[in-house]
Amino acid sequence: MKPLDRKLLRDLTHLKGQILAIALIVACGIASFVSMQTSYESLELSQSTYYNQYRFADVFGQLTRPPMGWRSRSKRFRGWRRYKRGWWWM
Repeated sequence: MKPLDRKLLRDLTHLKGQILAIALIVACGIASFVSMQTSYESLELSQSTYYNQYRFADVFGQLTRPPMGWRSRSKRFRGWRRYKRGWWWM
């Protein structure tokens, strides 16, 4: 065994408490990241499932008065339904 290897081992045995603390902090950081990433993906999946199940629109908009040619053009789009005086997406 070379002298530098022995010195390295001796230094590591003296610093084993600090090395353990650093390893625990890194492990906690990785565990926190993984748990947050998993939670985020789970929430995204729940939102997507809920929106698909209850047929939420992907985009919401508000019109005070549609343009004159809008009604004839809107019939090209699937999902538009007429309701009394207005239109809504379905």
